[in-house]
Amino acid sequence: MRRRFGGPTFTMLAPKFPWGSDPSRGPIGNPPFLRHTVTAAPVRLDRGSIIGRMNADPLGIALQEGEFTVANNDFSDRAVLILGEYRLVSNIDFMAGAGVNATATNIAAAISRVRGFSATAVLAVVTVEYSDGPISEVDFRSTYFGTVINFTPFAPTNGFLETGRPAIAAPLLA
Repeated sequence: MRRRFGGPTFTMLAPKFPWGSDPSRGPIGNPPFLRHTVTAAPVRLDRGSIIGRMNADPLGIALQEGEFTVANNDFSDRAVLILGEYRLVSNIDFMAGAGVNATATNIAAAISRVRGFSATAVLAVVTVEYSDGPISEVDFRSTYFGTVINFTPFAPTNGFLETGRPAIAAPLLA
């Protein structure tokens, strides 16, 4: 019986653009990279041949994400979006648009300016992604200083973004 052991791990950078790019536009006209890292290690026999690889998740990398709907365009009272340690305040960090769809686009742009976050708006639905770690519990909710509820429903409903991948667990042998 030959002994098996894990070799040294290595980490590689896996960049991703949040949207399409055009190299002819230079660094100013292109989106910044969202940086991800992938860590893997070979599994070896005692004689040194590689028999497989330890990989954190066969499904690959997934960002933490969540979504909400802009349900009301009346921001006469303050509405605050809570994204991890950041707070986006209505009429300061984002402005109401001509309708809920335009407001959702403005909110997505404001979220995308926050370090580690990116967002897209489709009609009144805003999808938020967090790229600075797959296992952090990132707050994802809102609070209001008035009677108007501007954002509903939040998904997931537990007040945190959905956990990304890879999950921290025992390695899978491939």
